[in-house]
Amino acid sequence: MEFSRASNIFVNQVRPFVVCAILRNVTLTKAGLASFIEFQDKLHHTLCRRRSLVAIGTHDLSKIQPPFVYDARPPKNFEFVPLGCDSQMNGEQVMAHFSSHLQLKAYLPLIQNSPVYPLILDAKDRILSLPPIINSEFSKVTEDTRDIFIECTAVDITKAQIVLNTLVAMFSEYCKEPYTVEPIRVVYEDPSSAPIDRSVKCQGEASLQNGSASMNGWVFPRVNSRSMPFSLDYVRQLTGIPDLTADACANLLKRMMIHTSIEKATQAGILEASIPITRSDILHERDIVEDVAIAYSFNRLPVTRSYMLTGDALNCLSEKIRNFCTVCGYTEALNFSLSSAAENSSSLGRTPGDGKSSLFNPLEYQVNAQPVRLANSKTREFDQVRTTLISGLLKTIVANKGRRELPIKLFEIGDVCLLDSTTEVGARNLRYCCLAFADEHSSGLEV
Repeated sequence: MEFSRASNIFVNQVRPFVVCAILRNVTLTKAGLASFIEFQDKLHHTLCRRRSLVAIGTHDLSKIQPPFVYDARPPKNFEFVPLGCDSQMNGEQVMAHFSSHLQLKAYLPLIQNSPVYPLILDAKDRILSLPPIINSEFSKVTEDTRDIFIECTAVDITKAQIVLNTLVAMFSEYCKEPYTVEPIRVVYEDPSSAPIDRSVKCQGEASLQNGSASMNGWVFPRVNSRSMPFSLDYVRQLTGIPDLTADACANLLKRMMIHTSIEKATQAGILEASIPITRSDILHERDIVEDVAIAYSFNRLPVTRSYMLTGDALNCLSEKIRNFCTVCGYTEALNFSLSSAAENSSSLGRTPGDGKSSLFNPLEYQVNAQPVRLANSKTREFDQVRTTLISGLLKTIVANKGRRELPIKLFEIGDVCLLDSTTEVGARNLRYCCLAFADEHSSGLEV
């Protein structure tokens, strides 16, 4: 059977590609028909990206006359009865009628502003479908339908083939001869717009295979399975299963609908996987490894502890102290790392040291530390790096005075910076912890 794709330039601008297939002698029950329609909706919402990439149309082949044509016409130049309607409408009327439709109104903007609308027509020039909006009423599929014509219009030929193959694979089991499909040759009137290799010449209709290219068109669907070689050692390396055998690997992949040929295994441990048409997600050898891991169960994979990405010991200790203070009911305060000279020393009754002592002990609390001063500070409030956390906590208490009742329980864990002539950079960072506490039973504020 043949399907012609018109050379209308507007078809290329709206939805340039079309792929087709026929399912013969189908038996659909009421539940089967509902499943068929629901599956199309699922594909439209997921793989088809809400019909923006691909739109699916299914028709009762006994009600339509081949060959079929994919064309584009101005919205006022055609009329048909949309699915679920009882009167003819042109393109503009279809848009107006379905503008309030709960499901279809979301798809109208895909072609609404186009000067022409894409159409699927049969040999009698009857409209079968207005993709990606709606099919016609007269060609709809029912429980009495025996032959189903499937067409997918798209802006992405690869996605269109994946959608068509998925539909064929899922519902060809309802055919009298299960898992059979009748291919259709799509002929492009403009050879330059066809997504095929024009260097391949056609030697007759019988010579065409599924998905093969020719000077006259391209036959769909492409139902031949793909072969992908993969290394067993590579699977062992990524999964961490050193004793994985070829037979075990094949059994795991069988659970994922992938057949592996053990007979073709080479001495180098190269196996060959046969990828079914329903597994278009398998693009690389790593995808094979992922399926092996899924079938084996991630919970059973050996765990290898990594010592490269471990937390710093000081940070881990700080986090433990922070959690302990929080459990004890203290609230953490976060203050600026910069402070003023008064806050660092005189306000606390301290005198800055000279920072030249060779007996500096980082494990001891530095009372009279020499601060690191900024050479170009913008304000006196932030002209040096803090050497203590006490002043910051006291400022926090003053700023919140009267806003909360006793008890006062605050803490802060952070870095201070002070001069140290024994280091290469002349300064040293220290991690301090400071707590402030006061309640009605204590003598005052304790820091």
